[in-house]
Amino acid sequence: MKVLIVKLTSLGDVLFALSIVGDLARYRPDVQVDWVVDKSFADLVSSCRGVRRVWPLPFRALGKRFQLRSLGRSFRTLWVLRAEKYDCVIDLQGMIKSSVVALLARGAIRWNYRRDLMAEPLFCSFFDRFFDSSKTVPALENYRNIGATVFGYAPVGQPDFMLGAARAAQSSTPQLAELPTIALQAGLIPPFVVVFPFASKSSKVIPHDQVIRLLEAVKQALPRHQVAMLAGSESERNQALAYSKQSAVLAIPRLSLGDTIRLIAVASGFLGADTGLTYIAAAVGVPTVAIFASTDPSVLNPAIWASRASAVSLSEPEWMERALSVLVQQNSGHDSIS
Repeated sequence: MKVLIVKLTSLGDVLFALSIVGDLARYRPDVQVDWVVDKSFADLVSSCRGVRRVWPLPFRALGKRFQLRSLGRSFRTLWVLRAEKYDCVIDLQGMIKSSVVALLARGAIRWNYRRDLMAEPLFCSFFDRFFDSSKTVPALENYRNIGATVFGYAPVGQPDFMLGAARAAQSSTPQLAELPTIALQAGLIPPFVVVFPFASKSSKVIPHDQVIRLLEAVKQALPRHQVAMLAGSESERNQALAYSKQSAVLAIPRLSLGDTIRLIAVASGFLGADTGLTYIAAAVGVPTVAIFASTDPSVLNPAIWASRASAVSLSEPEWMERALSVLVQQNSGHDSIS
C-alpha cells in the first residue's frame, strides 16, 4: 500500500505526526509512506527512517516574500508528484494550501478532517473520507488516533518517531564526528548542555532574567559541561550572542535544521521552551526539560511519551531546582550538584 501524507507545518506538529510512521512500521509494515512538507522542515521528515520520499514545498518562504524562482520550483515539484499514484492521500493540515496539494496528488482515496474541524474547509467536499480530532487531547495522541482510524490498528505503548539521530543520542560515548562542522569550529566539544529559551510565540519565550539565572545555575550544577545556545532565526542569534557575553556560554552559529537535530542528539541535556526543538530533543532520547512560560504543561508534557523527559512551569516556585535536579540525575556520571 502506497500512502502520501500532507503535513506542512509547524515543527512540533510535523514531529508529532511522524509518530504515525512509527506506528505503521509496527502494525502495518505493508504501508509505504511519502510525505509533503514545507521546505523549512524537510530535514526533520528526511531524518525519519520510515519515510520513503520527501516532497518539499517552500510555502513559508513564499508567504514572507514572493519569489518567482521558488514558485517555479513548487510547480515543478507538484508536476512530478502528479506522476506518482497513491492508494491513499491524507491531509493532516486541514488548510486550503494542504487541501490543494492533496487534491492535486493522484490518490484513490483522500482523507481529511471533518468539515467542522478544518481550519479552512473550502475544499472539504472533494475529499472521500474524514477523521476526528479533539482539542482536549494532546496533539501527539490525536495524530496516533488518526493513523489508527485510517489504517485500522490500535496503537499502544510509547511512540516511535523513527528518527535516525536517536541512535547518536543512545550512545554512551558521543563522537565528535556526529557534530556539525560549524559547531566544532565554534568550539563545541562534548559533554555539553543546550539551552534554548526561544519560541515563535512571544508568550512561550522564557523571560530574560530567568534565562540568565538558568544559565548560571546550569554552569554551577554541571561544571564539566559546556553550555551552548542555539538560534533558529537571526533575531534569536543576536539574543544568543548577548546571552553568551553576559553569561560566558557558547552561542552556536545558525545551523540547518538537519545539523541542529544532529547537534541536539549528541547533547548531554536540553533545557528549552515549549517549542518544536525541545520536543525533538525528547524524541531522540536526550535528557530534556521542557520549560513552560505560559502554556499548560499537563497537555504537552513530553514526559508522557519520552522516558528521559520532564516538564516544569515558570509558575512553580522551585521550577529551576526541579529542572536542574532532573538534568544532573541524568548526567550523574559526569557531575553532581555542589
